[in-house]
Amino acid sequence: MSNVKTAAAYGTFRYTISVFLERVLQFIAIVNMIVLFIPGLNPARISGIIGKNVSLFTCGISWSVLTQNMGRAFNQGWISRTAMAVVFGSGIITIIAVLFVLINVFMMLGNLKLKNKGVYRKMVNEYKQYDPEELVHNWYLEEAKRAYEFELQRSGAK
Repeated sequence: MSNVKTAAAYGTFRYTISVFLERVLQFIAIVNMIVLFIPGLNPARISGIIGKNVSLFTCGISWSVLTQNMGRAFNQGWISRTAMAVVFGSGIITIIAVLFVLINVFMMLGNLKLKNKGVYRKMVNEYKQYDPEELVHNWYLEEAKRAYEFELQRSGAK
């Protein structure tokens, strides 16, 4: 009989941990959605020329708002249009990933079959969501190196 109690207790503990982890994943998904709309937490602000009031959602939706006031920077070669295209594309990918994560969170509220699918898909989508930020970071490093080489060439130093 002691084995039966242990198995039942293990099942209850396992269920409690599962429910706790589901709630943590749901909380993280909701925080991700909120971060999309807060301009101060925008990881796509790779330059001070990008407005302080531009959120990650705006970076992925509106090209004109993203590149507003960048005419001189584009003409002088301080920022390339390719870098801004990467920021714009990364914003779109991040928005789509957050939407998929939210869909999976709502799937986890359903029956057991939907919960299982939602958890596995959420793990995959979380990886996809943070991949664009790494892409933007790599492009930023390339642009900084190019700008540094441009300044060295312009000043005549080698």
